[in-house]
Amino acid sequence: MNKVQMELKSFYENYAREQIAPEAVHRDSAGSFCYDTWKKLADTGFFRLHIPQEYGGQGLTEMDFAAALEGLVEGCDDFSIIVSLIAHVALMQGALLKFGTEVQRLKYLPKLGSGEYVGSFAITEQHCGSDVVRISTLAELNGEDSYLVNGTKWNITNAPVADLLIFFARSPHLPEKQNITAYICETNGDSIVRSEPFPLIGNRCTPTGSISFNDHALSDDHVLGSVGGGVGVLRYAFLYERILAAIVVNAYALPTYQSALSYSFERKAFERPIAEYQYIQERLVGMRSHYEIARTMGYKALDKFCKGENASMEASIAKMNAAEWTFDCAKSAIQIFGNHGYKHDTPYCRRMLDSLGATIAGGTAEIQKNAIWKEIRNEFMALQPC
Repeated sequence: MNKVQMELKSFYENYAREQIAPEAVHRDSAGSFCYDTWKKLADTGFFRLHIPQEYGGQGLTEMDFAAALEGLVEGCDDFSIIVSLIAHVALMQGALLKFGTEVQRLKYLPKLGSGEYVGSFAITEQHCGSDVVRISTLAELNGEDSYLVNGTKWNITNAPVADLLIFFARSPHLPEKQNITAYICETNGDSIVRSEPFPLIGNRCTPTGSISFNDHALSDDHVLGSVGGGVGVLRYAFLYERILAAIVVNAYALPTYQSALSYSFERKAFERPIAEYQYIQERLVGMRSHYEIARTMGYKALDKFCKGENASMEASIAKMNAAEWTFDCAKSAIQIFGNHGYKHDTPYCRRMLDSLGATIAGGTAEIQKNAIWKEIRNEFMALQPC
């Protein structure tokens, strides 16, 4: 990290430790999205860091933003707000910056950057998750340049509180292999219905729910990218999300490792610190090794992404390893702390449940392995003689 990035990371780590972490347990118990926390974070300029200045942002780089994000996560002790944040920043802002028209960017990016709007990115439906080509939400022609949308999106991060939505619908008037289109629209009006948040076992303050369209009228002005070009929007946004998710999931586990390490030198068993026993050392060495591997891969993926290179393999490796080790890290910490770690007034059980969600959201480990295999296969085939 350069000096600017180190300062950003330090500032947001301290901010999160002082302003977000103290109420983490209370928010988890309440199980509801905290607008006050969201707006105060927005007031620091966090959501505007990587937005170009012409759209109300600070014009910093993606690497600068990642440094600030990593610091925020390490200090916040609340993964719920980070899950909402990734949907808002990586999926919503990222796709809008890449594929939005100038009118769309000028209209929506300042509101997303200021925290006035909460963004959501709606793909999943009850019968399909990662198999996005099977979506059944329809955007049917209603005149030359207008559409009527009907369907329901399911298990969507931020849906119950979203002010602005990017969603994907099938265009039945187009050929089957090119009939998925991305749309952007505000959620006001009677033709869009948002559910109450679903009850989750972890990340309880992340408002996750359904959003339904009932003859919702849109025009070509609401198309994000091009008609029939939704898969391209999806791939780009998913790639960016995987990269940032790997970085933040990894960062969320670091305080758990640090606490377990410190405790292992304080706690004695049979007149020796438990850190002197190999079975404790094995857990701690595994925790540290997986952290370093996932962090390195996450930033390697981000570097390639920023250069416009294919970062799919690195992103999937980073996301898969970060998610799985973060869950294992929380379990190991509970084992190291013993009964103390198993109590409700310590954070480790909450962190384990929060991190379990990271192994599912944004593509399961099986999906990541499939993406990695495709890249391996493509590399191999490219090396074969014609």
